[in-house]
Amino acid sequence: MRLFRWYGVKKSFYDALHNLKYKGNLLPLADVMRVVDASSETPWWIVLPAFGGNQHEAYFQNPSPAQLKGMMHLSMAHGAAGILLFQYQAPARGSALVDPVTLKHLDGKLVAAGEVAALITRHAELIRSLKYGGLDVRCRNPYIAVVPRKAPHGKLYIYAVNSGAKSSVSTRLLVWGKTWDLGKVTSVFSGKDLKIETDKEGYLSIPLKLEPGAGDLLVTDAKRR
Repeated sequence: MRLFRWYGVKKSFYDALHNLKYKGNLLPLADVMRVVDASSETPWWIVLPAFGGNQHEAYFQNPSPAQLKGMMHLSMAHGAAGILLFQYQAPARGSALVDPVTLKHLDGKLVAAGEVAALITRHAELIRSLKYGGLDVRCRNPYIAVVPRKAPHGKLYIYAVNSGAKSSVSTRLLVWGKTWDLGKVTSVFSGKDLKIETDKEGYLSIPLKLEPGAGDLLVTDAKRR
């Protein structure tokens, strides 16, 4: 098993969307995970930050609930076999998941982590069976990470994540209609079918709306022409 940590939520601005650059041209989190997923068949786990200061210039910034959700969804979208959350329980420095006396959660991170964990648990067998590749799918919105996944039996999936932690995104996923037949797209998490339209350029267009840090796993009936 491989295990690595990523503490990229720093100085109030850097996170899964805005990668750290002032110490060098570092890869965004999604690209790091793509390298890890592609480099070996050995299962990998990730350690994500659930700690930090609330001061504007704190080097390790306390991630928001939406940032934590986004990191967790990106991990699963890129094939992580497990997630660990790292926490310094230091309330005096603004870094705590729970009150040290009452043990009540302080800022919503535990609730956010629990929401994503519940989705993962319900669909764990499917998510862990998926590998990278399959459908050539695009999105013009830079906030949305779109990861094609394929099942052992050949069915093609899309894991889409809103890497932005501050704004909801309404956009469209695009599949080139001259290459792919696509008649049905369904959210694995909600069970809802998504409407498919053909735009004037010939792309099969799939509407998508994601809250800050949210992710959705979509199952398709796509087949290459």
